[in-house]
Amino acid sequence: MAPSHSSLQYRRLQGLRRVELRTDNPGPLVPLAAGDGAALTDTERGFTPDMLWSPVLYPGPYTWFVFLAGLDLLLTWVILHLDGGREVNILADWVIQRFGVAGSAIYKGGLVSLVVCICEFIGRRHPQRGLRLAKWAVAVTAFPVVLACTFLLRRVLNILLVC
Repeated sequence: MAPSHSSLQYRRLQGLRRVELRTDNPGPLVPLAAGDGAALTDTERGFTPDMLWSPVLYPGPYTWFVFLAGLDLLLTWVILHLDGGREVNILADWVIQRFGVAGSAIYKGGLVSLVVCICEFIGRRHPQRGLRLAKWAVAVTAFPVVLACTFLLRRVLNILLVC
């Protein structure tokens, strides 16, 4: 049997309507208060509908993150086309073997998007934690770029010393 109109409570939140079943209060419709033992609202959790249209929280770290991710993709392609070059990351190697470099680019783009979304979500609730996570993402992405540059530099020096 469907619940009666009087057993539902409504919560309005910036254009979103949330309907919750309240069987313990068959009275009139009243707004839920956060102290009622009700679940946190989307705003209290750090999400608002206009969040999708607001500017990003950490444009500086994101710029470096996207730049380094693209450089990692480029250097991976260069190393794979050299004799003896291989992808060290097992999951990325599987993607490259199965879908080629184009699949690797889609994989990398998806990872970058996921990390930025996670940083934004955390940053809306805890700005310092979000910034710290974004900086860590830059540092972690810089690591394979430094390794690839070292590998290529050693390769070039070996070629020059042999000649």
